[in-house]
Amino acid sequence: MSIVTYTQYRYIVAATVPEIKAIYENDAIQRALANVGGVSVPEDLFTKADNYGATPLNNFASKSFTYYTSNVSTSNIKRGHGDTALTSPLQKITN
Repeated sequence: MSIVTYTQYRYIVAATVPEIKAIYENDAIQRALANVGGVSVPEDLFTKADNYGATPLNNFASKSFTYYTSNVSTSNIKRGHGDTALTSPLQKITN
């Protein structure tokens, strides 16, 4: 008896240096196989676009990454306790 697990990595290939955009751990791959039509083996997932399926394939990612090429405003990010927005990327949060 052997146990086979899969981990798949999706990359942004248009970048100068390929950047990882998503990681699919074995459990995420199994959920995608069970819920996305047109795929029956893990290798099928490589042939599909991120937005493929009624529930897009990228919704099943274990981890996903976003890369920014310019500064992004953080004024609308909430601390989680109250309505005070973060004013600095290194602001100490106290409760």
